[in-house]
Amino acid sequence: MLFIGKKLLPWKTKILAKKNLSARDTVDFRESKYIGILYSVEDRHKHDLITDLVETLEEEDKVVDVMTFLGKDRENFDFKYDFFTIKDLSWSGKISATHVIDFSNKKFDYLLYLDVEPSLLLESVLAMSRSKCRVGPYSDPPHSDFYELMIRIENKTDIDSFIDQVFFYINKVVPHGN
Repeated sequence: MLFIGKKLLPWKTKILAKKNLSARDTVDFRESKYIGILYSVEDRHKHDLITDLVETLEEEDKVVDVMTFLGKDRENFDFKYDFFTIKDLSWSGKISATHVIDFSNKKFDYLLYLDVEPSLLLESVLAMSRSKCRVGPYSDPPHSDFYELMIRIENKTDIDSFIDQVFFYINKVVPHGN
């Protein structure tokens, strides 16, 4: 049954993106309040980088909500953040976990996708997102359709540099006219 869901996921994601008429905009980062973070669990190092970023954002008085995808044979370090697995994908290619749907419905000022490579499952969450500005790695269409701001990285394995660049560039965002 999961096999069918995986096959239908790209089609379902495309439909979700077309149906989502959320207002997209860039917000002056200094004035932003709500930040979402979406990423795949890979290793302890990445988890620690995300935790450090969350702490930095909270020190700047941001309200931060984190959703992680826990792949097969991955460890959920500290059980600190909400997570979902491939088992939350229905046979029809729809993510069925209520907490993921709730996360997608939040109107974050920024939603930071902190994986350096696209993931169909996480792109489905991005497609459902009501966030004003979705930030992620630079990629070619159709993956670029899920972002208002993309960050180019030279080394696709350097998560440290990617997270630093994301933080650097969102801090530089000032809406046109300001």
